[in-house]
Amino acid sequence: MQYFNIFLTLVIAAAGMYLFTKLKVPGGAMIGSMLMVALFSIFTGRAAVFPWFKYFVQVCSGILIGSKINKETLARLKDLWKVFLVIIIMLVIETAVFGILYFKLTDFDIVSCMFSIAPGGMTDLTILSAEFGANSVVVGVMHVFRQIMIIMILPTIAVRIASPEEMIAGDNKRIPV
Repeated sequence: MQYFNIFLTLVIAAAGMYLFTKLKVPGGAMIGSMLMVALFSIFTGRAAVFPWFKYFVQVCSGILIGSKINKETLARLKDLWKVFLVIIIMLVIETAVFGILYFKLTDFDIVSCMFSIAPGGMTDLTILSAEFGANSVVVGVMHVFRQIMIIMILPTIAVRIASPEEMIAGDNKRIPV
């Protein structure tokens, strides 16, 4: 029965991925599969995966990230290291401050709160959070919510900041990347 539940879970995840990517939902593969499997789990209690599956997904994530890095990427990054350093310091401080605040305002553990607040890839942080003993469901849901809010709010801010010429060209010449 367990193998059938695993098969059913994978089929439902694939259906969610297909539906949400067809609907052009940003992050649709993850959001669709997560939502559909969550609903399957809530209503039937039968969602299941192989115990080793999270390691397989971590390897795949590492492959995807690593395969995007090349000599050109490194050449571009060497000119921006000061900016990256400032951004990293600011993000670590922001994550610590808001992670602690989130911890104080909820009954979640500190590790789950830190991973929930940390900026980064929804998939990667959700998977990584489980390795550190966090509640990966809480982390995943927070990142889905964060992504939805960013998609709703950020374009409005960008349009208000950009000059008419930048909006028409669709290219920001001020960014040396």
